[in-house]
Amino acid sequence: MAFNDYPDGAVNNAKRCLAYVEKNGWGSCGTPVGKQRANQIAKRESLSKDTVKRVYSFLSRHAESADIPYTEGCGGLMYDAWGGKSMLNWARARVNEMNEDRNIQGAVRRALKNISRQHNQNNPKRKTTFLALEMTFDSLCGTPKERIKQIRQHLSGQAEQRKKEAESNGVNYRGAELRAAGKPARKANNCS
Repeated sequence: MAFNDYPDGAVNNAKRCLAYVEKNGWGSCGTPVGKQRANQIAKRESLSKDTVKRVYSFLSRHAESADIPYTEGCGGLMYDAWGGKSMLNWARARVNEMNEDRNIQGAVRRALKNISRQHNQNNPKRKTTFLALEMTFDSLCGTPKERIKQIRQHLSGQAEQRKKEAESNGVNYRGAELRAAGKPARKANNCS
């Protein structure tokens, strides 16, 4: 995933830095990475997750340089090269989102492991594996909570029970109907 939705203020800070450098040169300021970052941000190029994390790290460590005039050293110049204060706020928000995603993934992993363990304790002849549940989870649509619920219904036999009830009432249950009743799909996830 790449990001290029950073604020106009960050783009303007990088452009202001580059305009100053065009007239006065870099002098002893900046590393090749910092100079590259100024050009990327000024052109609003997409930044990878890792780059966003680096931007956040740099701006957080050098926040005290934010208000130093360019003529008084490298601090303010390089701070703006990385997008400045507006970029710090934006990068902080993106890093927080990345951490939330990672926490959700960890919670899903723990839930699937618990479901697998509980199911296998209660059904020693019909065991499942964490990997099978993880693949099923990935193939389902909906929020993580909804997909966990669908897996629990499938393992508890609710979906199979619905199929038997429907067939006893004369309904021919096709695969799509079975999936709609809660049985996990076996094909790749085609969620929109």
